[in-house]
Amino acid sequence: MKWLRLTSTLGLFALAIFLPPVFDRRPVDLRLVDEAGNDTSCPPAFALVEQPERDRIVWNALLLDLAYAAADAGAEGCAVLVGAAAFSALVLGLWCGGLRCGLRRVVVTLALGAPLCVGLVYASCFLPGRSIRLGPEAAAFVPVSLHAQTNHSTGLLSPRDLWRWHYVRGFGVLNVCDRNAVDGALETVERGRAQAATPPMVVLVGSEWTGDPDLVLVHVTRPHSVSLPFASVIADVEREGGCAFVAHPWSDHSRPLEEVLAGGAAGAELVNAHIHGGAAVTEPCRRLGKAQLGVLDYKFGPHVTALTLLPADAAGSASGVVAAIRRRLARILYAVPGGTLSSASYGAGMVESSGTWAGVRWLLETRRSRRGVWFVTLAMLALLWRIGARRSPGKAIGVRAARAMLLGSALLLAGTMAGLSWQVRARFGPIPVEAVLGIATLLALPLLAATIRLAHSEES
Repeated sequence: MKWLRLTSTLGLFALAIFLPPVFDRRPVDLRLVDEAGNDTSCPPAFALVEQPERDRIVWNALLLDLAYAAADAGAEGCAVLVGAAAFSALVLGLWCGGLRCGLRRVVVTLALGAPLCVGLVYASCFLPGRSIRLGPEAAAFVPVSLHAQTNHSTGLLSPRDLWRWHYVRGFGVLNVCDRNAVDGALETVERGRAQAATPPMVVLVGSEWTGDPDLVLVHVTRPHSVSLPFASVIADVEREGGCAFVAHPWSDHSRPLEEVLAGGAAGAELVNAHIHGGAAVTEPCRRLGKAQLGVLDYKFGPHVTALTLLPADAAGSASGVVAAIRRRLARILYAVPGGTLSSASYGAGMVESSGTWAGVRWLLETRRSRRGVWFVTLAMLALLWRIGARRSPGKAIGVRAARAMLLGSALLLAGTMAGLSWQVRARFGPIPVEAVLGIATLLALPLLAATIRLAHSEES
């Protein structure tokens, strides 16, 4: 049986390494939507897509590629990383080392896989990802990010890191819109002032009002109650000198988009990250003379998939940005490998499968030589695991204590990961991802110690 396990593992390694790359690395199609909503291929002189380097052989190739896969897959595709964690657990000995209880395997894999998923997703924010670079013909425009969130809400990055992320990618305007709050936006404004960057990036205080429908508020001074009618919120924002547009209008809301636009909204998102609203957005906006916008809806990851372009002379101040949106001076650039999802497919629940497939596709496109580095890394970790298991004192703790450690550390890990929920953050304040991952790392130690002890008890 031992030789069978060893042979099957080596065979799986060989298959994964020598499987030819499944997809050709074709250039990503960059699309340009003009003020009227006409969607065409973007000429290279106007803008280009820059892809991250993925062919170099580096020692941490496995973690880099898994982090990129997570970023491509999105939050819906984190199942890819759970699967990767399960496979790593197999290689490291959680299966081959003697754990015969199926439920225990699941507990250990999920307890170790959840921090791995979050850690890789968080690390992906700091990798050089796919970017959209303006060409000479676009010199009169400024890239604008109108929908981004900090760790005060559903984002993973702190206000300082969110500011830095957008600045290094060439954005000239950032609208920070945490859910029903402005604390993160105000802190981002202060962080931007402290940087004293040249050229400066205009940071707007915004908010995402979560009602029916969801609205992105631009240039506000305070959060607005979710109990108010949407028309009252829009009117209040306009009196403050800001504007509001409809966020992801294809989401599960009962109120028609045309009704919201007629109620005072300045426009609607046509492209949100990797989703295109199609005629259901363009037609009402054209009939009522409203702006069509492209947003990244940034929460994590290294890639720029969509942005709004505003005239440079309007993007130097908050009032200029608001006026440009109201006057429909916005253009959209978006570049999504494999094409965008439609709003209909989003409604049908296809985002999840498409996100998972994006992560798998990223891994399958990796060259064989780089895949070899993955498995050399895994083999080294497996060797360390076996050495540690053999040298560990077999009776350092009792079996009952080991079972209690296994269950207790797994439950504590689950509770720790719950701290990243935006509902928990709204109740208790932002919790840094670094702190969550640090605690998860400490909790993994008793989990692994209990795993080794139980493996010894089952072997004897």
